[in-house]
Amino acid sequence: MSNVLQFGLAAVLIAGSFHVQAALPAGTALCDIMDVQVTSYQKQNGSGLITLDPTIPASACLGAYAGNDANASSQGIGDNLGYDTHGFLNDKSLFADYGAFIAENEMQDLEFEGNFKDPGWIYVGKQDMGGSFDAGVVKKGADSYTFSSDILTMQNCKDKDGAATSCSADAVSGEWVYKPPQFNPALLLDLLGMDKFFDQVAVVFKSGTQYAIYNFKLSDFGLPPVLGTMDANYIFTGTWDMSDTLLMEKKCKKNEVGPCYSSPGLSHVSLWLRDPTTAQVQVPEPATVAILGLGLLGLRLRRKH
Repeated sequence: MSNVLQFGLAAVLIAGSFHVQAALPAGTALCDIMDVQVTSYQKQNGSGLITLDPTIPASACLGAYAGNDANASSQGIGDNLGYDTHGFLNDKSLFADYGAFIAENEMQDLEFEGNFKDPGWIYVGKQDMGGSFDAGVVKKGADSYTFSSDILTMQNCKDKDGAATSCSADAVSGEWVYKPPQFNPALLLDLLGMDKFFDQVAVVFKSGTQYAIYNFKLSDFGLPPVLGTMDANYIFTGTWDMSDTLLMEKKCKKNEVGPCYSSPGLSHVSLWLRDPTTAQVQVPEPATVAILGLGLLGLRLRRKH
């Protein structure tokens, strides 16, 4: 493969990681797709563990933004079905024209009214660092589904000095585990009107006075969508590091040239999944997956500013 092709792919991925929405206030640093990475995945049917080398970073990220992802703490808006304006990531007044990480050709008609305007983000819940998991609820009429409290867990955390710490309010980096139900719950599929599980994951990291959002797409791994209630879902594991992204201004030490910043501990992590009812999941051809791997390998060499 030519160096030009590798460089071009890496440039596209890097550019995506620095896309900041003008409608939201910018923080003191830009997120980097390398902040959150996937290190392994495994089918929940007993098949072998796949360890990724190189690891795969987020598909894209947004932020860091000043403030709080306030709407995420309210379990979405309305019935939490991914409709236009219903919930934080579905708010097109905040995230360009189509919702967070959603292109125009990915808009859906989730209400089946003949208008493709819905971003499709479903609020799953919020993990307070050192506290409990506040689970999201999907509702339609008299029926509802509450997500499991162990769908997202944090482990092996470190503080700003790199020392091991409990995954509480002083943690600035660590590992995460995303573990959906082994099989898609029939009730949830009925509520969402689909026969396959979510095709995208978005994770919001909140620390101090800022937050950043990271997006992962199933297609980035060359994996097909999980269908029905008999096809086992995947467990994904990875790392996160907010030490260079979510920052707070501090008093400079002697001989330091200001402004100076520190990395406060994480407040909470919110999880969103995307309803892929009417959007097609494009699985890359093997050659495309190989090119993507080489491009991501090149990204490992870049450093933050």
